[in-house]
Amino acid sequence: MINYSYFDNRCKYTILLLHGWGVDSSYMESLKDFLSNEYNTLILDLPGHGKSNLDRVYTIDDYVEDIHHIVEKEKIQKLYIIGHSFGGKIGGFYAQKYPLEGEILISPSLIKPRGSL
Repeated sequence: MINYSYFDNRCKYTILLLHGWGVDSSYMESLKDFLSNEYNTLILDLPGHGKSNLDRVYTIDDYVEDIHHIVEKEKIQKLYIIGHSFGGKIGGFYAQKYPLEGEILISPSLIKPRGSL
């Protein structure tokens, strides 16, 4: 189960904040506080980080699908992603599969085609 918080301010846009590897949602807390007056914000602990359990081996697609499940559950329509490092990598793969309003990747880890070095 993914630990997440959705702050719905009845704004048109939602910003999803994705932390990097080895940290948790607290890493993005100050950014959430800064943005939450103007936007809905979704902040979460990726599986294996913070309060989110890791109960199996995860692929990038698994992370994407878990996040998309939350987006659908919360009925989020207009989504932006801000992702740092590993969170940026997940955000990039999310954007390839699901439509976004926009995306900011902060020092994303390498996104490479499947089967390449």
